[in-house]
This record gives sequence, structure tokens and C-alpha cells, in this order.
Amino acid sequence: MTRQSTLQAIPGPSERKQDAHHSGRTALLVALVPALLLAAGSAWAGSPVFGPRIGAHPAARLAVQPAQFSYKQHNRRFGAAGKQRPRRFDRYMIAPSRGKDWQKQTSSRPPPRDPPDRRPPHGHRHPKRFPPLLIYPETEAERAEYLASLPRRQQRAPQTQAQTVERQIVLLFDADRSLSLRDQVARTHGLQRLSSQPLPLLAANIGLFRIGGGRSEAAVLAALQRDARVRLVQLNQRYSHSQGASQRVAAIPQYGPRSVGLPEAHQLALGRKVAVAVIDSKVDAAHPDLKGAVVRSYDAAGGADAAPDFHGTAVAGIIRGRGIVEGVAPEAEILAVRAFWTRRPGALPETDSYTLLAAVDWAVGNGAKVLNMSFTGSRDAALQEALEAANRKGVVLIAAAGNKGPRAAPAFPAAYPGVIAVTAIDEADRRY
Repeated sequence: MTRQSTLQAIPGPSERKQDAHHSGRTALLVALVPALLLAAGSAWAGSPVFGPRIGAHPAARLAVQPAQFSYKQHNRRFGAAGKQRPRRFDRYMIAPSRGKDWQKQTSSRPPPRDPPDRRPPHGHRHPKRFPPLLIYPETEAERAEYLASLPRRQQRAPQTQAQTVERQIVLLFDADRSLSLRDQVARTHGLQRLSSQPLPLLAANIGLFRIGGGRSEAAVLAALQRDARVRLVQLNQRYSHSQGASQRVAAIPQYGPRSVGLPEAHQLALGRKVAVAVIDSKVDAAHPDLKGAVVRSYDAAGGADAAPDFHGTAVAGIIRGRGIVEGVAPEAEILAVRAFWTRRPGALPETDSYTLLAAVDWAVGNGAKVLNMSFTGSRDAALQEALEAANRKGVVLIAAAGNKGPRAAPAFPAAYPGVIAVTAIDEADRRY
């Protein structure tokens, strides 16, 4: 049995070196503890728990220096609350509570611009944009100044042309006369028949003839006026639209409906079941604003246009349009009568007496209650007789008086008795 000694062992050289090392480390820790406590005091001073305790000691307030926390320390500090989620560089934001454990934000990307609980409804990130509301001046002085500042409409200068179709003449015969009589008159006066048709409105037959040979128009006209077999004779007159194609410098407000008191008039009548004959160029019946407006059409001109003309469509839109701008009679029925044509590109549309007589006769025969004639020309005895016959049947006649002002020469057919003459005004109620 061995006997254990109770004497302490004498440390060797290596053991003495380890004891010295431990003693030095302990002394170093003892020296660093107060410094660490003072450094930590700056953070505890901002805490609602430890701040008052440190702030109670003046010496501690003087010795405390601001401390910086790392990103990981911030997360550990506020992680227990579960309600705050810090971002980098000491910027905090409230984290939504959705029943999930709070997680540390590890991405360096900035958060989305619209958090999930703040997105606009219906999936739109931005509200819809609407055009600005334009407010026009109300007082008379402001309105006059505003209208004076608007751009004026520019019109193409009318092309100068002869008032009659060269070497063409129109003859009217009584309906009870035989058809062979026309050929006898043509042979007697050296005429070439171009076309002919009955004209029930005047109880007559109309013929279009060309003057042959070297005889002058005046000589042939004088000879036919002395012929008892002929009811009426005249040169084939030319007609043109009351205004040429226009170019608008800028869009201006629609002042026309307000100037004629259209909203008040629509409370009394809308033109329901009233047939309005538009004797003009071809009307585009497929236009969206004229859907269902054109009930019947007639081509008195014949042939195709060398270039499209939109005057007839514009006039029909003013009367019966139902779109951006409501027409004068939005429930009327349009009888589209094509009486104008364009012979070459760039030329103004035109027509003649023979075509207009056929157009007026067809319109009255198909139940037109109103004839709209937006054209001007010279005095025409045959057309005047046709319009007088239409007026006796109760047809309202409306024609353009031209845009040359009150001192201009009379324009026909607007100058005939029984015809309502219409002119144009600008946005300041000034005559053209």
C-alpha cells in the first residue's frame, strides 16, 4: 500500500511561466473592465431602463463617449421585440406583424417603394390621369378678349372660272309634247343632244344639248327663245360650294351650337322623321357620326370623282351628326343627293343647271321636307321655276348666301323669293 504525500509539489520552471502568464492576463482584464463599462454606458444612457441611472452620476455623464453599434448588434438588440425591423445605417422602420417570426434583413437592396399593405387598390400603381378641365371666360369683356385671341380660319382663294358650261344649253319642253319634238328642235338649230330626262316637278321634259358648228351661244339662245315649241331655254350655269376647302390653324371651341341657341331648341324639337335633302357632293354614309342617318341616296352627277370631297359629309354632319358634336336635327332623316363632282385633283367641286334640276326633282319626289343647298351661282330661270314649284308643295328651301359680306352681289339660289338665305359668322359673331 502506497502512502500519499500531503506536501504540495514544488512548481517547476514551466509551471511558473504559466502562472505569470495567467496573472498578467487577469491584470489586463481588471484594467479593461472599467473602460468597457464606461463605453457601454453611452448606449445604456439612451435606454429607458439604464439611462436615468447613468445620467444620475455627473462624473459618468462627463466620461461617457458615444458608442457605435454594428448591424448585427442592432438586430440582436431589437430582435426580441418582434415589432421593429432596422435597416442599415441606423434607419428604422416598422415591420408589419403578420404572425411570422421576425427575421433579420440581410439584403443591401432598398425596400420596395410600395409595401404590401400600402399598395393602391385594384392593382394600379398610379391613379388614372384625366385631361385638364378647360374653363372659358364668362363675362362679356373676357369673352371678347378671349375670342379675339383665337386663330382665324384660313380659306383657300376661290378659283376663277366661267359662270356657264362652255357651249352647253338647257331646254325645257312641256310633258305633253312628243319625244320626237326634241330631235326636230335640235336639227333645226344645229344642236347635239347630250342627255334628257322627265322632270315631274315641273311637268316637263328637260334636255341638255351642245351647240354645234361655229355659231355663237348668244345667237343660238336668241333663236331658241323665239321658237314656240320650247318652253324654256338657258345656258347651262355653273355652281360651286359657298366656300372652298379650309385649313384650320388650331382647334377652337364649338361656338356654333351656342350661338344659335341649339340646347334650348332641342327641348322643343329634334327633327324626328323630317326628311332633309342634302344636295351637295357625295355623303359618306359609313361615317360613325352619321350612322343610320342616310335613308336614301341618289347620284345625279354620275361618274366618279377625280379626288374626294368632304363638303357633303360635313354638311350632313351639321344637320344630323351624332358624335363629338350633335347636329341641329339629330333625329332627322338625310336624303343624300350627289350633284357635285371634281374633274381633276386640286380643283373645286362644281355642278351645272341640268344636274341640279334632276337633283331637286328627285328630292321633292322622294318626300323631302327641306332642301339644303350649300352652293352659289348666277340667276337660273329653270332652277328658279323648279324651286318655286317645290315651295308650292310645302318644301322649305335653304341656300347659302355666300361669305362675301352684305355688300356682295346677290347669290343664287339664295336670292330667289321663298328661299331662306344663310351666311356664316365667326366666333365673335362677325360676318364673313
